Amino acid sequence: MNGETYALRGAAHPECLEELHELVARAGAEHPEVADLDFMLLETAVIEVAGNFVEHAAANNAVTFAFELRVLPDALDVRIDDDGPEFQGELGTGMPGEFEESGRGLPIAASVLDEFTYHRDGSLNRWCLRRALPA
Repeated sequence: MNGETYALRGAAHPECLEELHELVARAGAEHPEVADLDFMLLETAVIEVAGNFVEHAAANNAVTFAFELRVLPDALDVRIDDDGPEFQGELGTGMPGEFEESGRGLPIAASVLDEFTYHRDGSLNRWCLRRALPA
């Protein structure tokens, strides 16, 4: 693996979640040396993050995103930029109470990643996800 990159850009709408799923599945099929479980867990985190900006796009007009997955010898690295509203929460791993209706997606993402960061860069939300691969 020399750091092959898979990318997708577009409008944040429910169909983009399927497009992201297909892109991660394609990366997995093209890299049989990476365990299926690693791609599956990374995909879970990607869909949880993307699901948030898709949900907020419906409520706050059009949101666009740029997704990039790099398959490296030691990790699966993802960067997602979106121009939706600034994220106001915490990326901690604590789950909400059992009667809470939302707030589980990002803790789920954090639990399957080795690194998970967010920061606002100008008008963009920048999400960085990393799943380390066994040596």
